[in-house]
Amino acid sequence: MQGFSSPEEWSKLDNPLEAVVQKSSQDVIVSAYQNAMEKLIASKINIKLKKKTGETFDASVIMVPVAYQGYLFALHYISSIC
Repeated sequence: MQGFSSPEEWSKLDNPLEAVVQKSSQDVIVSAYQNAMEKLIASKINIKLKKKTGETFDASVIMVPVAYQGYLFALHYISSIC
């Protein structure tokens, strides 16, 4: 969806948040992540994401906290908004 060839390519970015989330949406997604990890609150947000090329697109993100074997994860379900 965002043009990266693998999770490894994405993980090598100096600032992954800045690379894939438009600046105007960064506070929104960080807040949703904090709510998931600290308060176990799921959310659905609409944000602007960036492709590897720098092109932006509107996306809907459902973020769900999940506990597994003593670890807490925030699953992200991302879909583009046409």
